Amino acid sequence: APAAASAETPPQLYVNGALKPLVSTCIEESAPCGATEKHTVRSAYEPFVAWGSIAFNMENSALGPVRCSETMSGYLFNQREGDLTDRPARGYGAIQEWSASACVLPPLLGYGYEYACSCRPTAFLTAETPLEYRPREAIICSRAAYIEGKTTLSECPSETEREVETLYAAPHPAARGTTSLPWNVEFSRGDTAAHEQVVRQIIGEKSLGACNTELSGEVCAANEERGSCYPTGPAGPNGEPHYSYTEIPRGCMVIEFVVPQIPVEIPFFGSQELTLRNGAGSGVDPSRIEYEEAHTGVLRSQEDEEGGGWFSGTVKELGSEGQALLAAK
Repeated sequence: APAAASAETPPQLYVNGALKPLVSTCIEESAPCGATEKHTVRSAYEPFVAWGSIAFNMENSALGPVRCSETMSGYLFNQREGDLTDRPARGYGAIQEWSASACVLPPLLGYGYEYACSCRPTAFLTAETPLEYRPREAIICSRAAYIEGKTTLSECPSETEREVETLYAAPHPAARGTTSLPWNVEFSRGDTAAHEQVVRQIIGEKSLGACNTELSGEVCAANEERGSCYPTGPAGPNGEPHYSYTEIPRGCMVIEFVVPQIPVEIPFFGSQELTLRNGAGSGVDPSRIEYEEAHTGVLRSQEDEEGGGWFSGTVKELGSEGQALLAAK
């Protein structure tokens, strides 16, 4: 097992019981590093894959959780804090793929959807964002010229016979919005809901080190108050915050709850702070990532009536190359 670390020491990544070593790497990818080239001190990337059963609970729904099979993958590494050579190393990473499929709707919700669409509804959560309508502006013959039988621009040579119109017709009237992936990952120390001291894996931050108490000198606040992944707009009529979906910076989580047969598509956004449980053997007892409902983090919906949502459940995590045991100490 990895050697014990003090509470003040930043948690780092261990692979098969050994600390992932730091190396000096040129950002320009040249070797060896020249005296004038900018370089960083970090470990090589360690690819990982995680899978397991989770449940998604929506704040304003009394119908029960949506149960799904989650998969995610990406890479982890150790790096000097702030990329400064005199700072201690910390575990970081990025999630490049995330989905929750084979979801089982609560009985009442499922029956209601089945009655509404005369079909067997399915549901899933995805890191893809909603469709965005992207209109095009085109110069066409004016309405007056069209009434006179002029339909092509060659028949409307004068500027007075032309006008600019916004078109929503094919090709490409709509396109899938830009995904929020990859999501930033940072290891930190914190508490479980039962006040147990553990290593926490923060997923979804505006930039690496946003919750770094040693470097920033500030205590990391609760998810809703951190600000980096929970932007707000004008307050509501009763002073409640309004969470703006369009202002979310890259690196923060955006997921979609989708029931395609209805159709229903609801975006949720924010960040998560999961509990890490180190395993004891590659493939036999892999490390685990625990979702602790609202303690892990509430994801916000732009739709006020939907409120927020949170996950519960446990997923297993292994190195995707050779099923390596990944741990954090």
